[in-house]
Amino acid sequence: MKEAYISLGANLGNREETILQALVMLSEETGVEVTKISDFYETKAWGKSEQPDFINAAAKVLTDKKPKEFLDILLDIEQKLGRKRLEHWGARTIDIDIIDFENMAMDTEKLKLPHPYFNERNFVLKPLLEIASGHIIKGDTIKNYLFNCKDKLSVRKTNVMNFDISMIAAVDAGGGICKKGELLYRLQEDLRFFRRKTIGGVVVVGRKTFEGMGKLVGREIIVLSGSKRFKDKNIETTASVVELFRLLNRFQNKKIFVAGGAEIFKILAPYARKAYITHILDKREADRFMPVLHDFKLKTMRFSEDTGIKLAFATYEKG
Repeated sequence: MKEAYISLGANLGNREETILQALVMLSEETGVEVTKISDFYETKAWGKSEQPDFINAAAKVLTDKKPKEFLDILLDIEQKLGRKRLEHWGARTIDIDIIDFENMAMDTEKLKLPHPYFNERNFVLKPLLEIASGHIIKGDTIKNYLFNCKDKLSVRKTNVMNFDISMIAAVDAGGGICKKGELLYRLQEDLRFFRRKTIGGVVVVGRKTFEGMGKLVGREIIVLSGSKRFKDKNIETTASVVELFRLLNRFQNKKIFVAGGAEIFKILAPYARKAYITHILDKREADRFMPVLHDFKLKTMRFSEDTGIKLAFATYEKG
């Protein structure tokens, strides 16, 4: 997988939700993994000032695509979200630029790498600093490029993505998390750990995983489901990730825990700050597996045992 950094911007329509939708669409592409996403920043327009302010963000992506193939994916997402190229540096529904791709140098009519203006724009460098301060492009770090940048336009962090999101899962030795919507294990040590961590917080979970978990008391529940609505007044149901983040604005001061399944982990992992993983040192047949925790570093681990099965309770934080 190759490492790429992209910059996203929008100043027409619902700017934040358009960027979120673009990131979700990108994460759903085969051979593409979005691993880190910056906070969102409100910025003055660059190059053509008489237009609405932008929302900007940056993301780190791993992909097996070649640079031009990856660019085609981004251009397709722009088009699907209504991007029309009417004027240079003009207002736009969505703009996605490749800033760096594996430190490659490329200069074609369609694609120039690294992006020729990345070091001249605060709205590119500030979000990048958040997710890649030590990343080196053309012999220098993002941190140094920002320090030396002459751009004085305002770039202000918003509170749109300021959520305390963690992932929480029990994973067996083969990376399995469930089979046919049912948890692979129901170990009392792990269930107590899950309860201690999530009590009083918000649990985000997919429909099949939720139906296999049993009753969750003392927590706000948000079920991601496009096909079923739950009548319980303590359960919110949302059909999309964009709608989910709209809903999470009601829980700004609560801890949010993403509890599966596999596709939801993959889509929401870039937004998470921590991951609480119960490593079950045993293996059973599974049909859903935990995605790789890119950019998370092990912080703590303690060992235990339940009914003869060894467990390792690990805390990871995004580096």
